[in-house]
Amino acid sequence: MGRFLSLTWFFLLVVLLPLTSAQPGHVGSPPRTPRLVPAQVFRLILAAPPDVLIQDKGAKAVLTFRTRRPTPGATCYYGTYMPDQVLPTPRYRWMSVEALEKNSTSHAISLDFARMNHARYDLAGFKKNRGGVVCYRLEIQDPGNQVTRFLEGRFAVSAGERIPCVVEGPFVDLVTETTAVISWRTDLPSGGAVVADGRGFPSSKKAGLRHEVGLDGLEAGKRCRYRVEVRMGKKAFPGRPFWFETPAPDSKTLTFAFMSDSRAGYGSGERAMDGVNVRMLRTLSRHAYHQGAELMLFGGDLINGGVTSEEEFRRQLRTWKSAVECVGHYIPIYEGMGNHESLVDLGKLVTRTRGADGKETENVSLLAFDKPGASSAEAVFADEFVNPPGAPTPEHEKAPPYEESVYAFDRSGIRFISFNTNYWYCNRPEEFGGNLEGYVLDNQLCWIQERLEEAARGESVRHVFLFAHDPAFPCGGHVHDGQWYHGGAPLKNGGIDRTYVVKRRDALWKAVARCPKVAAVLFGHEHNYSRTRIDKTLNPEFKHPVWQIVSGGCGAPYYARDRATPWDKNVAAFSAQQHYCLFRVDGDRVLLEVYGETGERIDRAALR
Repeated sequence: MGRFLSLTWFFLLVVLLPLTSAQPGHVGSPPRTPRLVPAQVFRLILAAPPDVLIQDKGAKAVLTFRTRRPTPGATCYYGTYMPDQVLPTPRYRWMSVEALEKNSTSHAISLDFARMNHARYDLAGFKKNRGGVVCYRLEIQDPGNQVTRFLEGRFAVSAGERIPCVVEGPFVDLVTETTAVISWRTDLPSGGAVVADGRGFPSSKKAGLRHEVGLDGLEAGKRCRYRVEVRMGKKAFPGRPFWFETPAPDSKTLTFAFMSDSRAGYGSGERAMDGVNVRMLRTLSRHAYHQGAELMLFGGDLINGGVTSEEEFRRQLRTWKSAVECVGHYIPIYEGMGNHESLVDLGKLVTRTRGADGKETENVSLLAFDKPGASSAEAVFADEFVNPPGAPTPEHEKAPPYEESVYAFDRSGIRFISFNTNYWYCNRPEEFGGNLEGYVLDNQLCWIQERLEEAARGESVRHVFLFAHDPAFPCGGHVHDGQWYHGGAPLKNGGIDRTYVVKRRDALWKAVARCPKVAAVLFGHEHNYSRTRIDKTLNPEFKHPVWQIVSGGCGAPYYARDRATPWDKNVAAFSAQQHYCLFRVDGDRVLLEVYGETGERIDRAALR
C-alpha cells in the first residue's frame, strides 16, 4: 500500500502540477523595478534603543535616547524581577520624570538606585550582590499622533559597573527527545554558556550579542533544568534557572496552542508598543501556558511591519519576542510569517496620462518590493528566530530563502507543517514581478505535497496540522484577498483576472484533503475566530473533510463575519473576541478548545 501511495504522489507531482503552475504576467519572476522616487516608512517613535550610562560609582543610571519627532520630557518607571515568580515579569517600584523646558528630540533621564538597596524593597538582593538586573519602562508622549508610546528594556549592574545583560531570552527551541537549542541576546558583547542538568555547553562565539547553543545527550521524557551564564573575560554571571521537558519516545499525548495577529491594536500604550499588542500577546500566551500548552504555534502578523528600515523591522520583532519571553523560557514557540512581516523597498511611481480634452494628468502610486538578499523580510525573519531546517529551494536564484518560515517537524505522533503565504512580496506582482499575497508558488507547493505524502506513509504519524497566515476560505475581513480574491473576478480585482489564485488554492487543498491524517489547517489574517468544515460539498475533489481554523485574535483590530461566500453554510463557529486555540491530542482523539482573554471558553469541538 505504501508503494502504491508513493507512485500515486509521484504521478501527481510530475504530471499534474505543471498543469496548474503557470502564473500570469510576472508573478514568481524577479522584480522588474521601474524608475521610482524613493520613499521611506518609519513607525517607531524612538530613533534607536536607549543607551545606558552608570554614574556616581554605581549610585545611578542615565538613559539617553533620541526621538524621531520633538516630544515632551519622558517618564521612566523602573524596578526589578520577583525571584520567586515562575514567569518572570517586570515589577516597577519607582519612577523618574525628565525635566525639559520644551519639546525635544534629545532626551536623558536618571534612575536613582538608593531605594533599590533599602531592605524594605530589596527582594532581589540588589545590595547583597552589589547590583543586579534593572528593568525599566519609558513613557513618551507623542504629540504628532496624540498617543502615549511605551518602550521596555533592562540592563545589569555589578560592583558599580554596567555588565552584559541578557535582554532577550533565554528561549528554548527545537526540543526533541534528546536535544534542544537555547538562544539569547545580550546588550553588550559577551561570551556565554548553558549549564543544563549539571553539564556545560559553551557558546561557539567567544564574544558577541546573539548566541545559540545546542544541547544533546538529554534524557527523554524528563524535565531538564538549565541556566545561561554570561561571561566577560574571566568573570561569569549566572542567570536564573529555568526548565523544559523532553517528550517521551512513545508519547501519544500533546497539548499545544495556536494564535496569530498580535500586531498593534487601538488603545495606545501596551496595546501598540513598537508595532505589537504586547498586552494581549502576554495575556494569551501566559494563559495558554498555564492551561498546559507544551508548545505554541504562531501564524504570522506578529508585528505592524511594512517598514523600509531593517533596524526598525528587527526592533519590532524583538519587542514581540520580549512579550512572549517568559513563556519561551519553558516551551518552544514556532513562528510563521504574515503579510505584516514585510520589509520593503518603497517608491513612488509617477505616470502621466492625457485625456480626451488634451490635458495631461500626473498619477502617483506606490510600489513596494521585498528587499533583496540578506535584507529580505524572509532572511531577517530567519535570523531573528530559531525554527527547524529543511525548507524548500527558493523559487529563483534571486528569490529570498524559505529557511525557518517554511518547515516541518514531528512530535508525539504529530506532524506540523508551516508554510508561507506571504513569500517574496510585491503589491503589483502581475505587472512587476515578485509574488502576490496568499499565492503559494511552485517549489513550496511541491514541498508541502512531499511532506504530506511522507506523513500519509509514515506509521509514526497519526495526525497532521498545517499552519500559515492567509486563509484558504476566508469568511470575515479578508474575502477580498487571502487565497480567494472574490473568486478572482477581474471586476473586483482592478481589472486583473486572479482566478489563477483560486486554482492554486484548490491544488493546495486537494493535496491536504488527500492525506487522511490531516486534522486541521490553521490560519490567521482575519482578526476573529472561525471553524469551517471544508469537504466535498465545496469541491468533489476534496477527498477527506478537513477543518479550517482561523485564529487571528491576538490583539489586532477586529473584523466582523462576511456571509457572502460559497462556504458560509460550512462555518460551524465564529467569534470576534480576542482569543487563542488550545489543541489537546490524546492518541486518535483531537479536542479543540478556544479561550478568550478573560478565560471564557468560546468554542469546544472534537476534530477527530
